[in-house]
Amino acid sequence: MLATRDLLRRSGRLFSTETAPSAKLSILESIQDLKREQKEAFERRQKNKRDYTSKMSSSAIDKIGSQTLLDKQWAQKPKAIIRNPHKLTEIELYKTLEKIVEMPEHRLRQMVLSNEQVNEVFMTNMAERVPYFLTPTIVNIVKVLAIKKDLWKDHEVWVVLERELLRRASKLNNPQLATVIHAFGTMGIGSKAFFDHMEEQVIESPIPIETEYLEKILTGYSQIDIGTA
Repeated sequence: MLATRDLLRRSGRLFSTETAPSAKLSILESIQDLKREQKEAFERRQKNKRDYTSKMSSSAIDKIGSQTLLDKQWAQKPKAIIRNPHKLTEIELYKTLEKIVEMPEHRLRQMVLSNEQVNEVFMTNMAERVPYFLTPTIVNIVKVLAIKKDLWKDHEVWVVLERELLRRASKLNNPQLATVIHAFGTMGIGSKAFFDHMEEQVIESPIPIETEYLEKILTGYSQIDIGTA
């Protein structure tokens, strides 16, 4: 930047006097060269940044430069968070559910099966609050719960989720429809009315459904007979 200003000052003084055309042209070319070098340097920095982040996992990228209060509390006293879900915001509640599901299998089963705080306090509180959550949060909750389907398959939270998703079905976009149908289908839960209504949303979707989402939808429907539908 200083080099640019200095060059411009010198060019201004030269242009204000009777400077030979060739000298003016030389100065203009120098300015253009400097700008080109600055642009190329900026593009190199951006490319290096993209190359670096492309090699990182999505979870690692999310953690760059940020460790929330929830992360710190979870690291110190996870059970304290589970016992007090009413103190968590909508996003914190969902993030805590993610942390629970991401636990090592043996520790997760021990916590869920031997500690009623998870089912009777945390999950019940979440079920009560689902109707007030944003639609993307509800879809994310369905997706996360389906990861460990055997642990919460019979929990009342699924009844609440089904009821709320039926109410909001017309507002679901294609990726959300695919996530919901796939989760309920592979879980082997959901009523016939639920799947029939979701099927209507798929058929009536104003936007063609991409192949990857169509595959998830078909996989979900192929599993329906396993459940109660």
